[in-house]
Amino acid sequence: MSNTTWIFNFFNTLSQAVIPPNIIALLIVVPSTILYLTELGVIFRFKKAFKSSFFKLFAARTISSILGLIGQCLYSRFGRVGFFLSIYLKLSGVYLAIFYFMTAYFYLVEGTCTITLLLNRLTALVWPLKYERIWKKLWYWAIILAYILPLTQTWHIVFLDIVIWVHDDNATFTLLTQMKSDDTNDPLIAAEFSGFFTIVRLAINLASLFVYKKTKIVSSQQTDSKQKMEARLTIYSILTFFGQLLYTFYMVN
Repeated sequence: MSNTTWIFNFFNTLSQAVIPPNIIALLIVVPSTILYLTELGVIFRFKKAFKSSFFKLFAARTISSILGLIGQCLYSRFGRVGFFLSIYLKLSGVYLAIFYFMTAYFYLVEGTCTITLLLNRLTALVWPLKYERIWKKLWYWAIILAYILPLTQTWHIVFLDIVIWVHDDNATFTLLTQMKSDDTNDPLIAAEFSGFFTIVRLAINLASLFVYKKTKIVSSQQTDSKQKMEARLTIYSILTFFGQLLYTFYMVN
């Protein structure tokens, strides 16, 4: 009986603790940040080698990922572990709203850039000899639109009333939006766009896989390589679909 009680208390404490989930988040955030910075460093360091439209689009998405990660840390992650509470309490609501804006805005930018990247890869499969000429004229417009269009859904966030809710431990805290009856439901918008990104990414990935399977390859060595690529594309399509789908459910809930 005592062993059962001990086990129950252990898991009950673990489920309510703040540290374990944030350790997991930290294990994701730190490698992601290092990866993003490394990617940018390599692309800008060897610009001549990475001058194709794909890497320009890739750099634009990586920048949005870094800024979005910074926004997430400022808006939610620091509060979960109780970092900088005294500083946050001195900040005006405008800064708190900017933190929220960064999180929402760069999430949409990253999703739009990812779709653009996938379209770039799809056109590379459909028109392998001339796709680069097409994107030579389109890549900067694609980046501009990817960074401008999300503003139509997020500009109002900087005018929201954000407050700090300090938890019972007087260390961790949460930034909360004081919603009014006529305010836009930003979590719902994020969930809708997450669902949209999920469907579009899956469709483009499946289209890329279909086009790749239709590619005629003669030699057996190339056939083996093609089959491996098909398997990777299939796994990637499935994983990205379910990953985005889970995130959509999280946003809805």
